[in-house]
Amino acid sequence: MENSSTYTKVQNYLIHALCRVSGTEKRKKARQGVSVGVLQTVLAIYRLTIGFHIEERALTIEQITRITGFRENRQGEHIRRALKLNMIHRYNSRAVTEIRKKPKYVYSVNSDPLTWLINIRFPAQHFSIKVKEKEHPNKGVKSTPIKGSKEHPNKGVNIFAKLLKDPFGYR
Repeated sequence: MENSSTYTKVQNYLIHALCRVSGTEKRKKARQGVSVGVLQTVLAIYRLTIGFHIEERALTIEQITRITGFRENRQGEHIRRALKLNMIHRYNSRAVTEIRKKPKYVYSVNSDPLTWLINIRFPAQHFSIKVKEKEHPNKGVKSTPIKGSKEHPNKGVNIFAKLLKDPFGYR
């Protein structure tokens, strides 16, 4: 990479988290998961904040749509969905941006993926979840646990936190 090129420094744990989010699915007449538009919106806000070495920034929807390419009304839907999923934060603003329009909000990316309100995949082949052997009440003989790829939601967050700290430790 040349010295004159610019780039945005992204934390590794954020990339791991974005790679593991579940895509959208229709369940019971409601969408669950994260759409591509929401991911692009989060990345655009990340670029406009962390890419300029600042934690939060007053932005207009027009500035975000310059990066994502969505129409403003569609971009607004993606922003609302990202806010609902706790992937980004915003609050009211009174500043003036570079394009001389008064933005309504200051945006920042929630860089703690463990607080996002989304499903994150935990593939069984990457994690070893130990199940305690239980004693059978009738026979008094210990039974061996059945090996499978069942996801344990309570342990998933702990496993994901460990993965974010050391991605190569779980194989």
